[in-house]
Amino acid sequence: MRDIVEGVVRTLRAEWTANVWDPKSDWVIRANHGEDAPDTRRWAARIECYFAAAGPSWRNRLNARPGRIKYRPFDDAWCGMFVNYGLANPEGVNARLHPKLSELVLPSTYRLNTAAYWTRAGFKRPRSLPASEVQRGDVLTVTTRKTNPKAYGDHIVLALGPADANGDIPTIEGNASGNKPTGPWDRQGVVIRTRSVDSVKRVYRFGLEHFTER
Repeated sequence: MRDIVEGVVRTLRAEWTANVWDPKSDWVIRANHGEDAPDTRRWAARIECYFAAAGPSWRNRLNARPGRIKYRPFDDAWCGMFVNYGLANPEGVNARLHPKLSELVLPSTYRLNTAAYWTRAGFKRPRSLPASEVQRGDVLTVTTRKTNPKAYGDHIVLALGPADANGDIPTIEGNASGNKPTGPWDRQGVVIRTRSVDSVKRVYRFGLEHFTER
């Protein structure tokens, strides 16, 4: 399982190194060029790849939309799609997360928390672990909303390691603000940052039984 975890991390770190950002957060490009800005098209297409990795139903949902850019920045949350992209494409490993888990469970915090979605995918929902036991490769849901936060978490991230002495967990995540390869940025995208142990609502640890050959 360690090889798979490291492959997942390599895949997601490659997206981070590529400096993927969400077009909705670059106000200058949106104001001056909108969909015609090359960078807007480029990064929207990259984010659409994350949706496609979740399976044909999500890919078809995007393709059914009009226009060149199918991703809708202010409507489509992609934190779960990003984490799933790594789980479905671990670099250097002949394995991937089971396609049904990609399609039915990873796309949202609600789905991760709902046993019925796991059952439809053919699996039993694993017990959520304590935040104090987080390990590298665990999928976490965390609270990000100041008002009306969801009891099962608002946002999906991948842990890069356990909590440090201050209770901060290093994470890699999409659709978030944090550190880019060039330093801290305000605009959203693929970032590396920390989340406090207190913000963690669920900890999911996938095992070999959740993966299949590619």
